[in-house]
Amino acid sequence: MPLMAQKYYIKTYDPHNFEGEEIRDMRLEGENIIFRCARDAKSDQNFTTTMGKFSIVTDSMIQTEKLPDVQFGFSLLKVDNDYLLSSYEGTNLKNISVSVVDSNFKLKKIVDLKLRQSRYFNYVIREAIQFGDKSVISAIVLDTLNQYSWNGVMQCRQKLALFVLDKQQKLDTAFLITPNNNYWMAIQGLGVGSDSTVYVSIYERNLTYTRKAIYGYNKQFKKVYTWVGPEIIDESPARSSLAIGNDGTVYTAYYQANSRTFLYAIDKLGKQKWACPLDSFMIKGGWDGFSLAIAKNGDLLGSATISSAMDDLGQCAYLFRINPQGKMLWNKVLRLNKGMDTYQSPTSWGLSLLPFKLIELPNGDIVIGGRYINFLGKNYPNSPSYNDDIFIARTDSTGCLWKDCPYIQDVVQKPKYLPIVTARNEWVSNNPNIAGQIEPFSTTINTFTSDSFLLNNKYYFKLRYKKSLDNIWKTGSTYFREKDGIVYFKKDATTAEVVLYNLNAGIGDTLPSMGKPTGIRIVKMVSTVMYADGIPRKKMTFVKPCDIAVVEGIGDIAQLFSSLIDCSLTMYEGLDVVRCFNTDGKLVYKASGIQGCYTVAVKDVDVRLKSIYPNPTTGLLNIDIEDAQAIKSVTIVDNLGQIIQMDDFEA
Repeated sequence: MPLMAQKYYIKTYDPHNFEGEEIRDMRLEGENIIFRCARDAKSDQNFTTTMGKFSIVTDSMIQTEKLPDVQFGFSLLKVDNDYLLSSYEGTNLKNISVSVVDSNFKLKKIVDLKLRQSRYFNYVIREAIQFGDKSVISAIVLDTLNQYSWNGVMQCRQKLALFVLDKQQKLDTAFLITPNNNYWMAIQGLGVGSDSTVYVSIYERNLTYTRKAIYGYNKQFKKVYTWVGPEIIDESPARSSLAIGNDGTVYTAYYQANSRTFLYAIDKLGKQKWACPLDSFMIKGGWDGFSLAIAKNGDLLGSATISSAMDDLGQCAYLFRINPQGKMLWNKVLRLNKGMDTYQSPTSWGLSLLPFKLIELPNGDIVIGGRYINFLGKNYPNSPSYNDDIFIARTDSTGCLWKDCPYIQDVVQKPKYLPIVTARNEWVSNNPNIAGQIEPFSTTINTFTSDSFLLNNKYYFKLRYKKSLDNIWKTGSTYFREKDGIVYFKKDATTAEVVLYNLNAGIGDTLPSMGKPTGIRIVKMVSTVMYADGIPRKKMTFVKPCDIAVVEGIGDIAQLFSSLIDCSLTMYEGLDVVRCFNTDGKLVYKASGIQGCYTVAVKDVDVRLKSIYPNPTTGLLNIDIEDAQAIKSVTIVDNLGQIIQMDDFEA
């Protein structure tokens, strides 16, 4: 059964079956988000484009369309009813083109700027932007006639080019921004102010220092604005977008020493107003992206990629909001897998989120899109065995996926989940009876059958259990199977199967009830937990009345397959409490306050027991009881819940 739509989420998509995709630009049109993807078509080793449409009403993907003739680019512009996609030649970097695509994502024409015969080469396209009735495309170029010495080697100087197109996509103006002596340049972003000025964010570097600069040009493309930042040693060449406030304030990110990133505000005269530190961690840019946007109330919204070993952050999405006075209102991290994608340890790279674009919805919600990397446990970049997909995330106006969220929000997406339905798993629970009373000293050992049962061309397993009162292994009548993180349940051989657990669910997703209308299970929180085995596991918590937590590889951590009555497979209400859970004979989980897994604690045993001594012990154990005939078996376990000795005997 498909999951119902949710309000806040992170969704990942693989539109074209393991081809690398990443959202590079997106725009809001009515009830839909239109986006452009860079697509690595691995068959011909060429970067091309995919376009897509995502509904913010149903929170679902409506359409994706391959455009194999449109090469790589960063921007998605709209002129009249058509989309303009600026691209560069991904194979030889000798030209730039503009593709015109209709509203159904069908290619109408490709406009060739015919730059191949000039003195410049190695065109690497960057951002494009609408500037009045014209389109401005930025690019990095190398000049064959302007060279300089870099560590004794002559290099072609890197410059910036702006290509201005009219409404008919004809080249109107082209001009270069040339660096000062001993500098080379890279463009980071474009922005248009209310004063009809187009602003260009630039990264400049010489042999010793780096710095950032912002230039502004009027409609005649005369320079009318200049701001040059401080020269520092390790300013990052990150691709950072610009944002222009309603009052003309220019905002840009500045990565400085000690892995600190600041958000700068610069007034209309080119004077710095304030610098707000974004975080004490590493805010990454470059190919990881950095997006800024002005909110309806004038606040500055931003997204980037964050990495920090201190908080066990691999490559995670980072969101922030700063008011026009430079005060940080909030910042949030969206983390996929705690302990599984540490940036500083490539061998443990697991899953990463790299946001490239951020927009604000009319109701104040925030949507980010970008690149979701699944490294499949491989060592990147030494192995090509990883997959790039697109992701779309939607949060509320405070960057939260759920109410009152913490700074770090764990949102787990995994290519493979630890199995629940397997004979390798064994758990011990307190045993309820039909009357709803817990039987004294009674526990049950549970597992699944090793043999499967074929029903309707599907293989199921049954529960096996042994109660401590009769010490006889029995097989249940219900059926379970598991596939791709989903556990299915059948009450008997003739009834239809239902979804018991779905580990693919995210916040707001709804799973069907187990038979009662009030039992609909809505996920309110997704996180990661680690128990005795040290393996990170996905954990989903549901809202009331099914206020339970489901853990990957285990199930309902409190009651497993006997949850609250409205969500349960049984008729018992909160009595079948799991004492401990083992996999392959090793302890995974033990409930708090439980001294032993397979036996109740000494303080809980019946008054017929006079004494057990010494306890704990490494040798002889004496058990003094009044009624020896009531004892049919003795199980001895160590502090980890592992079985040391089991003895069955007749009184």
